[in-house]
Amino acid sequence: MTSVSLALVAAVWVVQMCNGQMVTSPLKNDMPNKRWYTSYRAAWNLRDKPDRKMALLIDDTQEEYRDFFAKESVDNIVSLLAAFRKAGMPVVWSYWARRWQDGKTGSMDRFYGDAGTDSQLNPNYIWMDNGFEIMHEVAPTKEEEHMIVPSEHLDMFSNMDKDGYSIIHGMLQKLGVDTIVTVGAWTDECILATALSGFQKEYDSIVPWDAVGTPSPYGDEAMKIMTSICCRTDVSADIVAYLEERSAAQPKANTQIELAER
Repeated sequence: MTSVSLALVAAVWVVQMCNGQMVTSPLKNDMPNKRWYTSYRAAWNLRDKPDRKMALLIDDTQEEYRDFFAKESVDNIVSLLAAFRKAGMPVVWSYWARRWQDGKTGSMDRFYGDAGTDSQLNPNYIWMDNGFEIMHEVAPTKEEEHMIVPSEHLDMFSNMDKDGYSIIHGMLQKLGVDTIVTVGAWTDECILATALSGFQKEYDSIVPWDAVGTPSPYGDEAMKIMTSICCRTDVSADIVAYLEERSAAQPKANTQIELAER
């Protein structure tokens, strides 16, 4: 399936809020003789490939969004982070780095406009003084801080270096990563966008359903979309078990990348 086709599928199924009105696709299955393909699932499993080189992408687990996560979701991210560290697999952190009237403009500014800015409810901006801070439970160590990428795009891969190349894609390519596990917030925005983008960049993509959070009512729908077009949605415990098996069988890999190498 081409990237255009994937984008079309997502556009047809994703439900958005616009000016307080629910907007859904006008397309309907009004052709009873037409075959509709809407129930695909990933044909691969984690253990199909015992030597996967995986990376954990922790997106927007910051103080601004703490209340969006169930305690169980945070606990699962903690478990995944510990397992990736133990296995010597790379971890990349990203946080949403926009402020109201920060002088930047783009498609998201035009989409959301200034609605909710008076009440600090516009989702395009961080409002809390410590809103950028990564939650301490899942924060990088001082030695890992070079793996933090501030984000101004829903898709983590769309944050570019000074030469116009994807920072995170470049990091993962240097490390030989073939499988990404994306966790954090928001399920129906940044997680969906990042998982689909990674899939289109030829990574096997996993979004554990029990390690994400969102304030919107569309998290479950987003998970269904990802399950049907690009991702496995395994439980966190299964990914941890896979990594523990790997750790027992193989030595740690070197996951360090200096900023100068990006």
